[in-house]
Amino acid sequence: MIQVIDKTNAYAHAETLRLFAALRHRVFVERLGWRLPCREPGFEQDQFDNSNAVYLIAIDHDGQVTGGTRLLDTSRGSLLAEVFPYLLDGSPPADPKIFEVTRFIAASSDGGYDLCMELLWALQVYGVGAGLTHFVSVSYLGLEPMFRRAGYRFHRLGCVVPMDGTQVAAFQHEVDPATLERASHRLGAPGTLLRPPASFFPSPKIHALPWA
Repeated sequence: MIQVIDKTNAYAHAETLRLFAALRHRVFVERLGWRLPCREPGFEQDQFDNSNAVYLIAIDHDGQVTGGTRLLDTSRGSLLAEVFPYLLDGSPPADPKIFEVTRFIAASSDGGYDLCMELLWALQVYGVGAGLTHFVSVSYLGLEPMFRRAGYRFHRLGCVVPMDGTQVAAFQHEVDPATLERASHRLGAPGTLLRPPASFFPSPKIHALPWA
């Protein structure tokens, strides 16, 4: 299951958010060696983990957090604007219909490929339902083939730079029903649920949306 958590339901999912922060620390700080601010030892959180953040968090059958991502409304601040503006050819996006995808993790036992595909699908479900037009991200170039396999349409927003021993760039990804349909078709994992908060999806049909 992929749980959507925002300010409307964060109080009910405090432990899930804490487990995601712990997973972020294990992946980004301990494994990758990123120098990131930590409000508390063993839990990676920064100034963007505030009431405006939205989280898509993957939870397995045993209730363990296996991955997820954080979404930031670019009109309220973003990593691209405040940390990585040098990756952009122009001005950073600042639009309530453009969200930034950050802290993307897939740490499942199969190496994360299937979970990556699920999260990319879930991003489109969320984006279409919330009326977004685009996602932006700072991503490794090695993820481009996975974006294509998930049916994404995307382009780079600027230069390619070395980071953490590999090449990264800023990307813009389209959000629309056609991309969601492609991602749904290519995933083919019936039975998994996306459960968003009511504030973004007033239609009761979306609250337990099955994988297509």
